[in-house]
Amino acid sequence: MQQRLISLAFRNVMVNWRHSLSALLSVVAAFYSIVFFEGYIRDVGDLYYDGYHSRNMFGDFVVENAKAQTPEGRAEPFQYAVTADEQKAMKEFTAKNSDIVEESARFLALQGMVTNGKTSVIFFAKAMDIEESKKMREPVWGWNALYGKPLHLTNNPNAILVGQILGRSLSCHTKPVQIMSPDQGYIAEERPFDCDSPQVQMSVTTESGQLNAMDFDIAGFVDGGYQEIDNRFIMMSLPAAQQLMNTDKVSYVTFLMKDQKYRHEFEKRFNEQIGSKYPDLRLTRWQDHPVGELYRKSIDLLSVFRNFVVIIIISITTLSVANTKIKSIKERTKEIGTLRSLGFSPGFIRNIFMWESFFLSAMGIIIGAVAALVTSFIVNHAGIYYKAGLLSMPVPFHIKAALIVYIVAAAVLISIGLVVTALVCRGTLRKKIVENLGHV
Repeated sequence: MQQRLISLAFRNVMVNWRHSLSALLSVVAAFYSIVFFEGYIRDVGDLYYDGYHSRNMFGDFVVENAKAQTPEGRAEPFQYAVTADEQKAMKEFTAKNSDIVEESARFLALQGMVTNGKTSVIFFAKAMDIEESKKMREPVWGWNALYGKPLHLTNNPNAILVGQILGRSLSCHTKPVQIMSPDQGYIAEERPFDCDSPQVQMSVTTESGQLNAMDFDIAGFVDGGYQEIDNRFIMMSLPAAQQLMNTDKVSYVTFLMKDQKYRHEFEKRFNEQIGSKYPDLRLTRWQDHPVGELYRKSIDLLSVFRNFVVIIIISITTLSVANTKIKSIKERTKEIGTLRSLGFSPGFIRNIFMWESFFLSAMGIIIGAVAALVTSFIVNHAGIYYKAGLLSMPVPFHIKAALIVYIVAAAVLISIGLVVTALVCRGTLRKKIVENLGHV
């Protein structure tokens, strides 16, 4: 009986396709819009995540002094920095727990004045373990130089990378070339640049309050990520920065897991092996760290925007499907009366329409899925670049296809079709048979 019902419903969809064309197109448009828009939002979210996780080398965890982000810690950063003994303990911890830890890297934040003899600019710099930080950026951001070469290829301990806006302030010049890879990251090749004075002097106030200065060579340009950062940003090696600052301390240490599933195990081991011995150290996921505040706000904004658009799409689809179903069932009221007069129960007739709705939604979803996948493939290989929010460099326009999104969207649209059909059928099936047969 059930097989007969399904067969009858499918035949009705094929025979009465003109009556259902509007609903079919609504489902196609809704499914296509939802998965395409969600694919874009997910790609932007991944872009922001990768910017922190890999490109800025925060990995999975940040370790710093517990008071580093307090007002007193910001006022006296070296008083609350990570000491040499703490760094050594964490290096040993990384080696001991290599089964779950992929890499760790040390970073020192510093600021001061940089000059090329003609122009002086206030800078803030990120100094790092060169080889370790390269591993944290790989595979996408191993090559992180817009122009020139990354620090790990310079063989010059006093080489620096400057933000492209800062580079122009220091009388450096570039020619517009293709930098971004169509997939993600930079094309791994040395791009030429020239500076009126390739050597600059950086001066800082050391931990003891003395003024110190050193000469550095501009090895290339780097993207600071955001425009207000790019016009002050410098990237350099940790040993050179420690020599300039006359210190053996660092601002923080980051850890990269081999797999996200080891996150809780890492926290447990770190607290047992490091936290118990050095209680001043604090382990934090970068998402929960003040540095991740902009990321959290950006993702929250994307989520609100996404939910708003999806609600509008679903609302329009629901109204369109409801209108089409009302019209279709009204036009088939005599057919319903005939079936009831032949002895078919209202429940059986309702199930016919429910199965019709299911087949109609399924066909719309299949058509929408094919259209979305084809369009995504074309867009992802078209090499389209655009400015994403506050990012200083154009990024490739991609649509991320996620199976879970397709499944959820299909389930939602099928459910809408079934609920709307059940509600529309209810009024017609409550009428007497003679009223159904006499419907004009």
